[in-house]
Amino acid sequence: MTKAEARPAARRLYSAAEQAKRDDLQYFRVDTCCIDKQDSNELTEAINRMFRNYHGAEKCYAYLSDVSTSASDPKTCQSAWEAEFRASKWFTRC
Repeated sequence: MTKAEARPAARRLYSAAEQAKRDDLQYFRVDTCCIDKQDSNELTEAINRMFRNYHGAEKCYAYLSDVSTSASDPKTCQSAWEAEFRASKWFTRC
């Protein structure tokens, strides 16, 4: 692994590429923009642009930095994952 590949953002990008390949997708798009939520015009425009971009997507992935999937017992993992997923800060964005 190169130094660039070791960076967290690069790992997420490679992870998305690997998942897209597993899902037999030819292309994938990564959205890394930050939206100024204080500017209502920018927020509205960004939301409309995201809707147009994702509306026709075959698959949509979201990286949730505050959700973990590691556990030795699958049943424990499922319930822990669901609790973390429901409490994720991702749902409070925009």
